[in-house]
Amino acid sequence: ATVMKWSLVSVFSYAIKQTGTWIPWLYLVGTGQSGKTTMANIGAYFYGMPNKDINIGGGSFNSDFRIGNILSEDCTLRVVNEPAPTFRTETLTDLIKNCVEMEICRKVQGKVYPAFSPIIFTANNFIPEMDSLYRRLFIIDFNYDQRKSKESKKAFENKFHVQSPSISMLRDLSAFGRVAIREVMSD
Repeated sequence: ATVMKWSLVSVFSYAIKQTGTWIPWLYLVGTGQSGKTTMANIGAYFYGMPNKDINIGGGSFNSDFRIGNILSEDCTLRVVNEPAPTFRTETLTDLIKNCVEMEICRKVQGKVYPAFSPIIFTANNFIPEMDSLYRRLFIIDFNYDQRKSKESKKAFENKFHVQSPSISMLRDLSAFGRVAIREVMSD
């Protein structure tokens, strides 16, 4: 439930930063095949049909240039799978910490890269032990008991088509996103 609630409010994360506060990014960690990435992808349905650009491999999120470009595209949540390459570098870890709470991800030669997109990290491995990083991430553990069998995964995909947005019944979740936007706009 936490991942779904976070996904519903995540589109407002940049606006929240402009008020002087921020929401932590999610870090889903645990055993493989436990549903971490699937759960993150389902959350993307709140604001329309997710496209292939929301899923990013950790190797494509491993430089200040790449991170700045990805975060500055729009306010859509992104799912970064296996982000270990990002957290192995102190400068990138510091960049991530800043992007969680700051409006600007980076400035280079007069070009500003806003930190629009909120991130859900999904990983089988844990992140480095840094209190300052832990304060900026909401960590959710997926344990071995949550591991899905091949049969249950296939049945779930055949019913919900998480990876096939054009035919997925999860598109109906966008009604919740529209209500959330309407509520925020009416205040």
